[in-house]
Amino acid sequence: MELNFIEFDEKNNCIINNLYGGGNQADVGGNIDVNIISTRIYFNVYVANNISGNVSGSIITNIEDSIIGRVYGGGNLAAYNPTTGYSTLNITSSTIDYVFGGGLGETATSKDTHVNIRQSTIKNDVYGGGEEGSINNSYVEIDASTVKGSVYGGGLGTTATSINTNIIVSREDANNKNIIDYNYNWAGVATEELRNKELIFTLYEENNLFNEIKTFS
Repeated sequence: MELNFIEFDEKNNCIINNLYGGGNQADVGGNIDVNIISTRIYFNVYVANNISGNVSGSIITNIEDSIIGRVYGGGNLAAYNPTTGYSTLNITSSTIDYVFGGGLGETATSKDTHVNIRQSTIKNDVYGGGEEGSINNSYVEIDASTVKGSVYGGGLGTTATSINTNIIVSREDANNKNIIDYNYNWAGVATEELRNKELIFTLYEENNLFNEIKTFS
Protein backbone atom coordinates (compact mmCIF):
# COMPACT_ATOMS: atom_id res chain seq x y z
CA MET A 1 0.00 0.00 0.00
CA GLU A 2 1.42 3.40 -0.95
CA LEU A 3 0.01 6.84 -0.22
CA ASN A 4 1.35 9.89 -2.06
CA PHE A 5 0.35 13.49 -1.41
CA ILE A 6 2.30 15.72 -3.79
CA GLU A 7 2.10 19.44 -4.50
CA PHE A 8 1.75 20.12 -8.24
CA ASP A 9 1.59 23.90 -7.95
CA GLU A 10 0.84 26.55 -5.34
CA LYS A 11 -2.94 26.33 -5.87
CA ASN A 12 -3.09 22.57 -5.47
CA ASN A 13 -1.63 22.06 -2.01
CA CYS A 14 -3.19 19.09 -0.27
CA ILE A 15 -4.98 20.09 2.94
CA ILE A 16 -6.02 17.17 5.13
CA ASN A 17 -7.40 16.81 8.66
CA ASN A 18 -6.08 13.34 9.61
CA LEU A 19 -4.10 10.79 7.62
CA TYR A 20 -3.90 7.02 8.23
CA GLY A 21 -1.34 4.87 6.45
CA GLY A 22 -3.27 1.67 7.21
CA GLY A 23 -6.90 0.64 7.39
CA ASN A 24 -9.88 1.52 9.56
CA GLN A 25 -10.32 -1.53 11.82
CA ALA A 26 -8.86 -3.68 9.04
CA ASP A 27 -5.67 -5.71 8.60
CA VAL A 28 -2.92 -4.82 6.12
CA GLY A 29 -1.16 -7.96 4.95
CA GLY A 30 2.02 -6.37 3.57
CA ASN A 31 4.05 -3.17 3.72
CA ILE A 32 2.95 0.47 3.89
CA ASP A 33 4.73 3.35 2.12
CA VAL A 34 3.55 6.87 2.92
CA ASN A 35 4.99 9.89 1.06
CA ILE A 36 3.78 13.31 2.22
CA ILE A 37 5.20 16.17 0.16
CA SER A 38 4.30 19.88 0.41
CA THR A 39 1.16 19.08 2.37
CA ARG A 40 -0.71 20.77 5.24
CA ILE A 41 -2.21 18.31 7.74
CA TYR A 42 -4.02 20.15 10.49
CA PHE A 43 -4.26 17.35 13.02
CA ASN A 44 -2.48 13.99 13.04
CA VAL A 45 -0.66 11.48 10.88
CA TYR A 46 -0.97 7.84 11.97
CA VAL A 47 1.10 5.68 9.67
CA ALA A 48 -0.54 2.43 10.80
CA ASN A 49 -4.21 1.50 11.45
CA ASN A 50 -7.13 3.29 13.07
CA ILE A 51 -8.73 1.68 16.16
CA SER A 52 -7.84 -1.96 15.38
CA GLY A 53 -6.32 -4.31 12.81
CA ASN A 54 -2.66 -5.05 12.27
CA VAL A 55 0.02 -4.30 9.68
CA SER A 56 2.13 -7.37 8.90
CA GLY A 57 5.02 -5.68 7.12
CA SER A 58 7.27 -2.66 7.46
CA ILE A 59 6.11 0.98 7.34
CA ILE A 60 8.24 3.64 5.66
CA THR A 61 7.05 7.25 5.91
CA ASN A 62 8.72 10.14 4.08
CA ILE A 63 7.60 13.66 4.99
CA GLU A 64 9.06 16.61 3.06
CA ASP A 65 8.30 20.33 3.01
CA SER A 66 5.10 19.86 5.00
CA ILE A 67 3.34 21.35 8.02
CA ILE A 68 1.71 18.83 10.35
CA GLY A 69 0.23 18.76 13.84
CA ARG A 70 1.34 15.43 15.32
CA VAL A 71 3.11 12.55 13.60
CA TYR A 72 2.80 9.02 15.00
CA GLY A 73 4.95 6.16 13.76
CA GLY A 74 2.24 3.72 14.82
CA GLY A 75 -1.54 3.54 14.89
CA ASN A 76 -4.41 5.31 16.60
CA LEU A 77 -5.38 2.83 19.34
CA ALA A 78 -4.32 0.02 16.96
CA ALA A 79 -1.26 -2.09 17.73
CA TYR A 80 1.51 -2.42 15.16
CA ASN A 81 2.90 -5.94 15.50
CA PRO A 82 4.64 -6.75 12.21
CA THR A 83 5.82 -10.19 11.21
CA THR A 84 8.87 -8.55 9.63
CA GLY A 85 10.21 -5.00 9.62
CA TYR A 86 9.50 -1.90 11.69
CA SER A 87 8.27 1.68 11.39
CA THR A 88 10.59 4.36 9.99
CA LEU A 89 9.77 8.09 10.01
CA ASN A 90 11.90 10.28 7.72
CA ILE A 91 11.13 13.96 8.25
CA THR A 92 12.91 16.53 6.07
CA SER A 93 12.49 20.31 5.74
CA SER A 94 9.16 20.26 7.57
CA THR A 95 7.47 21.88 10.57
CA ILE A 96 5.81 19.49 13.02
CA ASP A 97 4.18 20.15 16.40
CA TYR A 98 5.02 16.78 18.01
CA VAL A 99 6.77 13.64 16.76
CA PHE A 100 6.17 10.16 18.21
CA GLY A 101 7.93 7.04 16.98
CA GLY A 102 5.09 4.87 18.28
CA GLY A 103 1.31 5.07 18.33
CA LEU A 104 -1.43 6.87 20.27
CA GLY A 105 -3.17 5.05 23.10
CA GLU A 106 -2.33 2.27 25.55
CA THR A 107 -3.43 -0.37 23.03
CA ALA A 108 -1.26 1.15 20.24
CA THR A 109 1.83 -0.88 21.01
CA SER A 110 4.74 -1.18 18.56
CA LYS A 111 7.94 -3.14 18.17
CA ASP A 112 10.95 -1.09 16.98
CA THR A 113 10.73 2.54 15.89
CA HIS A 114 13.13 4.65 13.82
CA VAL A 115 12.78 8.45 13.72
CA ASN A 116 15.03 10.52 11.42
CA ILE A 117 14.65 14.31 11.50
CA ARG A 118 16.67 16.46 9.12
CA GLN A 119 16.62 20.21 8.50
CA SER A 120 13.24 20.54 10.18
CA THR A 121 11.57 22.44 13.01
CA ILE A 122 9.78 20.58 15.78
CA LYS A 123 7.66 23.10 17.68
CA ASN A 124 7.36 20.98 20.83
CA ASP A 125 8.73 17.53 21.77
CA VAL A 126 10.21 14.50 20.04
CA TYR A 127 9.56 11.01 21.44
CA GLY A 128 11.14 7.82 20.19
CA GLY A 129 8.25 5.89 21.74
CA GLY A 130 4.50 6.32 21.65
CA GLU A 131 1.93 8.42 23.46
CA GLU A 132 0.75 5.90 26.07
CA GLY A 133 1.66 3.05 23.70
CA SER A 134 4.64 0.85 24.59
CA ILE A 135 7.50 -0.11 22.24
CA ASN A 136 10.52 -2.42 22.26
CA ASN A 137 13.43 -0.35 20.91
CA SER A 138 13.66 3.21 19.60
CA TYR A 139 16.24 4.94 17.42
CA VAL A 140 16.10 8.73 17.10
CA GLU A 141 18.47 10.74 14.91
CA ILE A 142 18.30 14.53 14.66
CA ASP A 143 20.44 16.37 12.13
CA ALA A 144 20.64 20.13 11.46
CA SER A 145 17.22 20.77 13.01
CA THR A 146 15.49 22.93 15.61
CA VAL A 147 13.63 21.27 18.47
CA LYS A 148 11.80 23.83 20.59
CA GLY A 149 10.84 21.36 23.30
CA SER A 150 12.55 18.24 24.63
CA VAL A 151 13.87 15.06 23.05
CA TYR A 152 12.99 11.73 24.68
CA GLY A 153 14.25 8.34 23.64
CA GLY A 154 11.17 6.73 25.20
CA GLY A 155 7.47 7.54 25.17
CA LEU A 156 4.95 9.82 26.86
CA GLY A 157 2.82 8.50 29.74
CA THR A 158 3.03 5.78 32.37
CA THR A 159 2.10 2.99 29.95
CA ALA A 160 4.54 4.12 27.23
CA THR A 161 7.30 1.78 28.31
CA SER A 162 10.35 0.82 26.24
CA ILE A 163 13.25 -1.63 26.46
CA ASN A 164 16.15 0.17 24.75
CA THR A 165 16.35 3.75 23.47
CA ASN A 166 18.98 5.41 21.30
CA ILE A 167 19.47 9.07 20.35
CA ILE A 168 21.99 10.50 17.90
CA VAL A 169 22.38 14.26 17.45
CA SER A 170 24.62 15.35 14.58
CA ARG A 171 25.33 18.21 12.21
CA GLU A 172 26.81 18.39 8.75
CA ASP A 173 29.31 21.17 9.38
CA ALA A 174 30.15 24.04 11.70
CA ASN A 175 27.61 26.35 10.07
CA ASN A 176 24.75 23.86 10.18
CA LYS A 177 24.07 23.28 13.87
CA ASN A 178 21.27 21.68 15.81
CA ILE A 179 19.40 24.23 17.91
CA ILE A 180 17.59 22.74 20.88
CA ASP A 181 15.89 24.82 23.55
CA TYR A 182 17.31 25.00 27.05
CA ASN A 183 14.90 22.44 28.50
CA TYR A 184 16.53 19.76 26.37
CA ASN A 185 17.13 16.54 28.25
CA TRP A 186 18.04 12.92 27.75
CA ALA A 187 15.07 11.48 29.67
CA GLY A 188 14.48 7.84 28.87
CA VAL A 189 17.78 7.39 27.05
CA ALA A 190 19.64 4.13 27.50
CA THR A 191 22.49 4.85 25.08
CA GLU A 192 23.74 8.19 23.84
CA GLU A 193 26.01 9.16 20.97
CA LEU A 194 27.01 12.71 20.09
CA ARG A 195 28.93 12.82 16.84
CA ASN A 196 29.98 16.43 17.17
CA LYS A 197 30.30 16.55 20.98
CA GLU A 198 28.41 19.86 21.16
CA LEU A 199 24.83 21.02 21.47
CA ILE A 200 23.74 24.64 21.31
CA PHE A 201 21.03 25.62 23.79
CA THR A 202 19.01 28.74 23.04
CA LEU A 203 18.23 31.19 25.84
CA TYR A 204 15.82 34.09 25.48
CA GLU A 205 16.08 37.07 27.80
CA GLU A 206 14.44 40.45 27.14
CA ASN A 207 14.12 39.70 23.43
CA ASN A 208 17.81 38.91 23.12
CA LEU A 209 19.06 35.55 21.93
CA PHE A 210 21.98 33.91 23.68
CA ASN A 211 23.65 30.65 22.72
CA GLU A 212 25.22 28.43 25.32
CA ILE A 213 27.44 25.64 24.08
CA LYS A 214 27.36 22.41 26.09
CA THR A 215 30.20 19.97 25.54
CA PHE A 216 29.74 16.24 26.15
CA SER A 217 32.64 13.90 26.72
